[in-house]
Amino acid sequence: MTGSDLPQLTAPFLKNLRPLAPKDAEKLTEACQDAETQRWTNVPPAYTLDMAHAFIRGTECKWAMTDERDDFCGVIELRPRNDFLADLGYHTAPWARGQGFTTDAVVTVTEWAFGQGFHRIELKADVNNVASRRVAEKAGFAFEGVARGSQHMHGRFDDLAVYARLATD
Repeated sequence: MTGSDLPQLTAPFLKNLRPLAPKDAEKLTEACQDAETQRWTNVPPAYTLDMAHAFIRGTECKWAMTDERDDFCGVIELRPRNDFLADLGYHTAPWARGQGFTTDAVVTVTEWAFGQGFHRIELKADVNNVASRRVAEKAGFAFEGVARGSQHMHGRFDDLAVYARLATD
């Protein structure tokens, strides 16, 4: 399933989750200039509008998190690894943090994925990324352990906290 095939999803705190679209490129670029986003993701320091458009055109299942005015608040991605297992990733625009949007998006996309036949959704976060780990826990994901040195980013190997939810949870 690609962006053009994705449904719009509704979520309690967010206005909606809609497929990421070219109209989101400018706000996505702005959000990716944020030091915290760059600290915890592979977003390059000189993230450009062209990079945003390329990301939007990608094949993954990506939704824009939006508020009641349909303003961009962040991105959430579902990355299937096979027919039953997918990874979930997200980043929240700095102007939208602390409002429950991301937790709401994680719950909504996870429930949608279970409805599509996925059995297990995994979420990984740097062990020191307290905010991202809090989102996973609030969204009902179980902490399963630490994958030591499993992420290479910014010239070093980092440990990742591994969380998961099962359709049977």
